[in-house]
Amino acid sequence: MPYKLIARYSLNALAFGLVVGVLWLVVRLICIRRPLDRRDGLWLATMVYLGMVLEIIGLRLGLQPIAPLTTVPRLQLMYTTVEQWHKGPGLFIYHVAGNIMWFVPVGFFLSRLFPGTRPIHALLTGLALSLLVETLQYLLGTGLPDIDDVLLNTLGAGLGGMIMARSRL
Repeated sequence: MPYKLIARYSLNALAFGLVVGVLWLVVRLICIRRPLDRRDGLWLATMVYLGMVLEIIGLRLGLQPIAPLTTVPRLQLMYTTVEQWHKGPGLFIYHVAGNIMWFVPVGFFLSRLFPGTRPIHALLTGLALSLLVETLQYLLGTGLPDIDDVLLNTLGAGLGGMIMARSRL
């Protein structure tokens, strides 16, 4: 995958995430009439992150959509990962590292917003979030849902949860 395309995906995701963050902030200021505090900053960062994940994985605004509900989700374990391996190290690393790294923040935000959260909670939240965006891909025709993506995303969320649990020691 060309680096310019990755940069464009990332910038589109950041722009969408910032819009989601601003909308959350406006709603928060209107509905909850108290001054902003540090916790609100964490919630704002979480909303920006979730907006970015939603855009880069689920919505993919501005990219050529495929016909919704016509693709067959890839449910064969490791099919895409092995396929990326055969295409070259760059695509393999982008696929594996990208899917993991995009979900590590789930564990961070969850443990900071809800003290006492355990790594299993991050893992399950990552699984739910990944299933949600992969389902959106299928319903909107913005990508090919893939079990490898779900597994790698879930692994990333669990990894983030474990890192945060270790950092509290």
